[in-house]
Amino acid sequence: MLALGALQAIGTHVSEPDPSTPVSRVAAPEAAKPEAARSEAAKSEAAGADAGKADAGKTGTAKADTMKADTVKADKTAEAPKTALADPLTTQAIPAEPAAPARARSGPPRISGAAALSGDLAGLPSGLAKLRQAVLDGDGAAAWELAARAADGRGVTRDLALAAKLFEKLAAAGYAPAQYKLGGHFEKGSGVARDLAQAKLWYGRAAEQGHARSMHNLAVIYAESPAANGKPDYASAASWFRQGAEYGLRDSQYNLGVLYARGLGLGQDLVQSYVWFSAAAAQGDDDAGRKRDDVANKLSPADLASAKTLAATFKPRRLDPAVNEPPQAADGGAMTLLGAPAPGANAFTPPAAAAGFRCGV
Repeated sequence: MLALGALQAIGTHVSEPDPSTPVSRVAAPEAAKPEAARSEAAKSEAAGADAGKADAGKTGTAKADTMKADTVKADKTAEAPKTALADPLTTQAIPAEPAAPARARSGPPRISGAAALSGDLAGLPSGLAKLRQAVLDGDGAAAWELAARAADGRGVTRDLALAAKLFEKLAAAGYAPAQYKLGGHFEKGSGVARDLAQAKLWYGRAAEQGHARSMHNLAVIYAESPAANGKPDYASAASWFRQGAEYGLRDSQYNLGVLYARGLGLGQDLVQSYVWFSAAAAQGDDDAGRKRDDVANKLSPADLASAKTLAATFKPRRLDPAVNEPPQAADGGAMTLLGAPAPGANAFTPPAAAAGFRCGV
């Protein structure tokens, strides 16, 4: 078996310094999120070689850019995956489908019940009176702008609870970027009580619309959080990592390579493991490059040639900007941490037994 070392722990979930983004996962930042830190995971045995990785601190909102989690710990007692995914057809092996025209970005939808937030918005600076009224009138773009300001402390006192309420209004209206943000709030316990079930719900709704970062974060929760039977759901994790990987998310590609190498959630397949480690390495991931080389040493010349061909022809799927790209933040003045919780007050520390996936994007 291929020895896969601990993955870098996920930094703060999102690309922007968004407190709502889950600290342990999240890939590319939307705004200015810290680069994902990699958490230290125990060395796992796979294919007879050991590769070690240092973790930077997964779940913390260090996900700044993309939160990375460590390599999955091999659970030798783990039972065979409940549902083995059909032998994978990689995108490399699938005939290129005609590019579908990207949907025009329509922006956040109107929200209902915004008048109920009147009390929450009463303390906004007088300079934001127009923005406040627009939110109360149900303007979705105004609600997104104010939520982002409250989450970042941009031009207003930082208020994670208010940000979560505004994101929830937009999420309920079906806006994928807000569903992703709300999932992050619930995952990290930012402004709301930490609730992984709610995090999975909102990440799942966004992922089903094609939101790539939500796919990755949802997969990390499945991989690191015990299901009803007390064991991680690697089959579901593999399915969502696969989709994120095909959209080009580097950390999803790395984690999928780990799952294929260890045979967690799907059948062990070193050719596929090589392909996905190669895809991540092509994006500058040195750890993935080392894992790819370890896997290569275990492949027969014929299998290695096949793996290299698949890796060379891989083309990521195109993301729908209407689903994955939220409105650009308006210039809102200097950022402030006034009103923010004391450092570490609401920080989530993943359990020691958490699987070493690269988290949060």
